[in-house]
Amino acid sequence: MKFVYLDETNFTKLAFQSKDWSHCRENQHVDQRDIYTGYRSVIASISEEKGIELIKIYRTAVMSDIFIKYLKHLSNINMK
Repeated sequence: MKFVYLDETNFTKLAFQSKDWSHCRENQHVDQRDIYTGYRSVIASISEEKGIELIKIYRTAVMSDIFIKYLKHLSNINMK
């Protein structure tokens, strides 16, 4: 029996981390254009036999219809 491990993650501008400072009683300013890359969702699967099985990147959140298509594609790759 083959085991395939799968996970999903999301990348947003909120995932940006930095350390900065500002003078006392001054607001810190960040130019959003410097850090905004748009929203991305990634589904990735691996197995011991093959290593990377399938990676898909989406510009939207992964909803059930997208996830089902991913699983069908993964199933076809592995011959059901």
